[in-house]
Amino acid sequence: MNKLLFHLFWFAFFLTPTLVLSQNCLEQLDSANYYSKTDRVRSLYFADQLISKLDSGLCQREVGYAEAYNNIGLIYLGFAEHNRAIRAIQNSLKEEVAQYDSLSPGLIKICLNLSVAYQNNSDYLAAESYLLWADSLVRKNYSEQSPIYLDATYKNGLFYMEVGQYEKSRSQFERALRLTSQYFSENDSIKGALLTEYGTLLRDMGDYEEGEVALNQAIEALKGKNEVMHLRALDRLAAIKLDQGEFSASENQLLSNLQLKKERYPSDSLLRIETLNSLAVLYFRINDLVTSEAYFEDLLHYAGSRIEISPYVTNNIGAIYSKKRDYRKAFVMFQESAAAMRELYGGVHPDYANVLSNLANVQKSLGDINSALNIYMRVLDLDKTIYGPENPRYATTLNNIALIYQAFGYVELSEKLLLQALKIRKEKLGEKHPMYAKSLNDLGVHFLNKGDTLQALEHFDEALKAEIHHMQSVFPVLTDQQRQLFFEDIKFNLERFASISFGKRYFETEWTEKVYNYYLNTKSVLFYAADKMRTTMLENPDPVVKNSFVKWREAKYMLAQSYLLSEHELTLRGINIASLEEQCNNLEKKMALLSSTFSSQSELSFYSWQDVEKNIADSAVLVEVIEFRNYSFKLGKLGAEQGFDDRSSYVVFILQGGSNQLKRIKLDGSEQLVDQYTFYKNSLRYGLEDASSYNVFWKKIDNELKTDRKVYYAPDGIYHKLNPAILYDSATEQYVSDKYKLVHITSGKDFIQGGKEAANKLNTAAIFGNPDFTTLTLTSPLNPLPEAEREADDVTDILQGGKWKVSDFYYLSATESNLKLNQDPGILHLATHGYFEEDSKRQSALLNSGVYLAKDKSTEDDGILTAYEAMNLKLDQTRLVVLSACETALGTVKNGEGVYGLQRAFLVAGASNLIISLVKVNDTATKNFMNMFYSEFVKEHSIEDSFFTARQRFKQQYPDPFTWGAFILVSKK
Repeated sequence: MNKLLFHLFWFAFFLTPTLVLSQNCLEQLDSANYYSKTDRVRSLYFADQLISKLDSGLCQREVGYAEAYNNIGLIYLGFAEHNRAIRAIQNSLKEEVAQYDSLSPGLIKICLNLSVAYQNNSDYLAAESYLLWADSLVRKNYSEQSPIYLDATYKNGLFYMEVGQYEKSRSQFERALRLTSQYFSENDSIKGALLTEYGTLLRDMGDYEEGEVALNQAIEALKGKNEVMHLRALDRLAAIKLDQGEFSASENQLLSNLQLKKERYPSDSLLRIETLNSLAVLYFRINDLVTSEAYFEDLLHYAGSRIEISPYVTNNIGAIYSKKRDYRKAFVMFQESAAAMRELYGGVHPDYANVLSNLANVQKSLGDINSALNIYMRVLDLDKTIYGPENPRYATTLNNIALIYQAFGYVELSEKLLLQALKIRKEKLGEKHPMYAKSLNDLGVHFLNKGDTLQALEHFDEALKAEIHHMQSVFPVLTDQQRQLFFEDIKFNLERFASISFGKRYFETEWTEKVYNYYLNTKSVLFYAADKMRTTMLENPDPVVKNSFVKWREAKYMLAQSYLLSEHELTLRGINIASLEEQCNNLEKKMALLSSTFSSQSELSFYSWQDVEKNIADSAVLVEVIEFRNYSFKLGKLGAEQGFDDRSSYVVFILQGGSNQLKRIKLDGSEQLVDQYTFYKNSLRYGLEDASSYNVFWKKIDNELKTDRKVYYAPDGIYHKLNPAILYDSATEQYVSDKYKLVHITSGKDFIQGGKEAANKLNTAAIFGNPDFTTLTLTSPLNPLPEAEREADDVTDILQGGKWKVSDFYYLSATESNLKLNQDPGILHLATHGYFEEDSKRQSALLNSGVYLAKDKSTEDDGILTAYEAMNLKLDQTRLVVLSACETALGTVKNGEGVYGLQRAFLVAGASNLIISLVKVNDTATKNFMNMFYSEFVKEHSIEDSFFTARQRFKQQYPDPFTWGAFILVSKK
């Protein structure tokens, strides 16, 4: 993926010479200049008319011909009419030489402009020859104190940077900066323009630290002096941040720049090009290919067919095809871009080298390894010539060549090159950079191929440290969808590390502890990211921030409802899903940026199991389940082939408060686990005795627990779908629930970040029961729930008896809109039907589950509260949500992320505790359990104690585990 730089010549010492022409000629020149900013057609018309008169000698000849040709050439140049510009400026040169001689100072401006014209026309030899002519004339006729001397030096630097001769460019820029400091220190615009291009050069050379210093100086110098140049400097600083992997800072600045350019310069579309390109590259790097492609399409729209821009866009679209594994289309795009780049710049240019590298990558993916190696070797020579052997780009090509040698079986040579690339990246990019992590991962795979598993683990370990640090810094400014895309690569690397570390050789070593620490920092990371943003926004004292957050939530509501409409309904209502998604994403980014600004430093902390253990009471224990798959690796003709088995295995970690010890249990036999779960589910459904599920799922865990302790349980994978409390130990003739209290949590990280339980001091409750389902538009009608109504009545009476202020909603008033209006109740109780579509192909897993309410005809709500909508309810002061509906605990289980459904949604919305159902149970039984729970609650005031006491009483009345074990308590800790 390539950069796109536009080096404009900001100094204009020679652009407005005085002319003495016939009045008609002068008027035509004035008109051409006037319309050059607003009307291309008219400007060119007057320019052509004047050129015709100059060629015919119809204007005054005594003075002014050279200046007139030069000015018209500059107008042509501004419209990218390069051949016409060259012809006009050449005529200016002839007139100047004819009138004076080849040493005339007046030739300087003409030679410089000719150099630019030839450069834009891709004739770099001619461009350099005129540049050198101008430079020799400047040195003969002007001192270093002259602005003309400074301008020539500056343009020399620009030229050599553009053609990739970086050391020559650096020498010229540093001389120009010295001159500026000595003779033009008061002119901030000159200083700012020089520093902007110098910082850009340092970025191209891989010196990011010094480049950032120069660009920050440029920004300071240009602030309040020249807005367009100031925006350019900000764009370049954002590009450096992007190269360094600081996506948060880069995206923030680029989006801000783009918005300002649209507002302040709506007619200047070319001004947006650099910003659009950088944004497209940024989203490409975080795997958001849809957004990246959209920005590239905008870029094509604004740039048109400009020959200096289109090859870059072609290359970058090829990179998107490559990322999508459409290698044949990518190959065509890269070939087209490479040909155009060579025509533009010749065979020694950084951007041409970059496209060749992309072409080699695709050749390798298509199986043509020999061609790929040949191209990479050409690129390596170019990189060495252009950047030098210590540049990160040189390291990238070394790394690519090493991987091909690995595929050929040249193990030692491959290792040597991989280590050399790692050393360069470490020195130039630092140990937190994604490219340094990639080198570590490539070396890890190399050592696996050599059979040196310990060396492989050490490299994978270092890579994960860098990747997780990067993830933590980036996540605050990404949308939920972008987080998921960004996290995919890290998940693969983490699961690989886990699979190797969980092998027999390393299971009882520190490597398994490292796995748990990494999972501790990544398990349910998408949940924590959303929850962190919500908490930060609501705690912010700035009313503007809170108001923006409210707008975001409202937009999410509208989007969630729109997902449920048919195409016909969307058309009738004039709703555009894409526009709504863009609105939500923009608002979410704004919130995330604000959250990033105000979040605490602990957001970037890396937690260990010791941090968790310190926060667990001595009377409690944590049981955390980790799902993983067995990793497989082999070296094929195209390089390393990596993957995982389809079947899952599990490791259970146990942390007991005050023990300072991490216990671990490996549960082998994934087939047995799957078969046993099927038996477990059928046993409950048909009332069969189940004496085996305990032995398979829980016995090994139970052997490590003490029966007098509270157990916090963080499940993963298939363990999300069962309730360990109802597993029966036939040896002791006890259920697990007889031994200890089991509280479900999201992750062990809850002990560090879970926070205190919300305390609604007003003791308010909102109770919804037996909605009028006839108001809904459903393919199959829902039966009314008279028992749910009686349940809601009983709950209302119990809470009111305990001095709670209760708002109850039945029938037509139990609407989705009324639920959304009830913000922050202390308790939210929903007695209604729920749903879960396990095989749904909906766009979001959060649309697969929800609860049915009534529809209010006066609102846009459809009466169905999806998990997607529930996630955006305001429940930050809500101590408890009770979902007295069938299977409300179910949802789409995602490895490492838990259940995507109502469970996750209400926790993200802010609720501290949930009581939810794993199975559908008898309505009367449900009513009785709720009565028991609330009766205990108004006496105990503890949700946990009330839940477990009520369940023991309920179990005596309903001894069937299918019934008494239907409900689970989920807590934020």
